[in-house]
Amino acid sequence: MQGDELKSRQALLTGNYARSLETDLGFASQIAGLAVFNLPLETLDRFIPAINAVTTKDVTAFAGKYLVTPSSLVVVGKASAFLGPLEKNFFETRVVPQSKLDLNRADLVKQK
Repeated sequence: MQGDELKSRQALLTGNYARSLETDLGFASQIAGLAVFNLPLETLDRFIPAINAVTTKDVTAFAGKYLVTPSSLVVVGKASAFLGPLEKNFFETRVVPQSKLDLNRADLVKQK
């Protein structure tokens, strides 16, 4: 994430947070959230500085630690209609026939 992108996201988060405190209902909602998680009232004052303290290095480290798993895409339909271009662009394409599909398993394939 570039510095300008990060600053934009920070402004959005802190602006939305500040606006949420402008009404009695919004303020009460924030207090209720603190109560649910047993957090001190000072947490309200720490949110904006904590968001603004995040650096591009922090974002990169987080992404490297938690977002390293390759993403998956499941396409359902008549494979012959789209399989060629899919395999051309995504070399790890795998076809699971409907008869072997198990949506309750991480690998999507029924056990034998």
